[in-house]
Amino acid sequence: MSLPYLINDAKGYVSASQWVPVIAQPFVSESARHWILCVEIFVEEDCIPADTVFAQQLNANGYDTKSRFSTHPTVLEDLKRKAASLGLWNLFLPKAHFKEGAGFSNLEYGLMAELLGKSNIAPEACNCNAPDTGNMEKWLVPLLNGVIRSAFLMTEPQVASSDATDIELTMRKEGNDYILNEQKWWSSGGGDERCKIYNVMDTPGVTVNRVLSVIGFDHSPHGHGHIPAENMILRPGGGFEVIPGCLGPGHIRAMRSIGAVEKALEYTLARLNDPAKKPFGQTLSSHGIQLERVARSRNGVDTARLSVLNAAITVDEMDRAMQAYGAAGVFQDTPLAAIWANGRTMRIVDGPDEVHVLQLGKNENKRGNALRQRIDMQKARAKEMLANYGLNEVDFLSLNRAYGQPKL
Repeated sequence: MSLPYLINDAKGYVSASQWVPVIAQPFVSESARHWILCVEIFVEEDCIPADTVFAQQLNANGYDTKSRFSTHPTVLEDLKRKAASLGLWNLFLPKAHFKEGAGFSNLEYGLMAELLGKSNIAPEACNCNAPDTGNMEKWLVPLLNGVIRSAFLMTEPQVASSDATDIELTMRKEGNDYILNEQKWWSSGGGDERCKIYNVMDTPGVTVNRVLSVIGFDHSPHGHGHIPAENMILRPGGGFEVIPGCLGPGHIRAMRSIGAVEKALEYTLARLNDPAKKPFGQTLSSHGIQLERVARSRNGVDTARLSVLNAAITVDEMDRAMQAYGAAGVFQDTPLAAIWANGRTMRIVDGPDEVHVLQLGKNENKRGNALRQRIDMQKARAKEMLANYGLNEVDFLSLNRAYGQPKL
């Protein structure tokens, strides 16, 4: 373990397991704390530097959509092999249901997902782009082995697909087949050539018409899709029972977004403490408005983190509680109004909010120089990896002035 890559604090290094929010700590096992640390090291030392290599390899055969989607960067497969050898594989899968599962709770996996979200390719490197569907024997094992990918098709261009009962797709039984007919778009993973499961990609009538700028578009304008009856999951009409089981726990993967925002905040702190950036003779961190913004960002990230982790704890503990008072909540018959009034007063009596916000910004900024060192080290590591793969870093958008000609 090369700790310099993990510098993240004024003290040097504080492990991810020590950053687990106090409210969540009773629900995190010692084993999970160990694996959280392993995920952190893998992401920071291997995946983040490899993001640069992945981007270069992705465009190696051309910049057009077809070339990009037909290219599978080798660095990703190298990372997958390393992740599997480290035991960082199928972390999302509960061992209670599948022997291949890692055995973590939704909360514990959520904490790992946050770390995975700091890298573009870390989730797939650990095979944590969870499968959406598939028969156990034929499809699930290849998915869990990271050999193929699946796609989830729900959104349709002509209707409000946020209402699952508004879907236009039709299905009818004909002999030994089911015939499906409808257009789908925004189909996650649909443009990837490794995608083998919609219904089944080589089913007659299924075509990928075009790839959108974010991800795939799948519809079948030239005919119907014939699906063998044995491919049916559960039973006809049971789709609504399958979908919540898939998507419900999957929402905990929102922690990846928290990790991405956390990384953005790290970059902000590194920038604010860059000695090369000194407007009016002072680093950006010396300007109060910047510290206020850092403090508000810290609050926002932590609020979002606790919200998602709370949902994870709720899912794990099957705790369902709801309190609804309506208008009575602002009346004296309940203590709620008094609690609100006391809380509002505390924003003043214990020191104005503005003072606390500024102090929080100062405390958070103490990590700035350490984070700047870590980012510099990761950039250097990325250059080493580019050299190992025989690549030169290229600006594929040609936005770098070094690639252009002078205008005068």
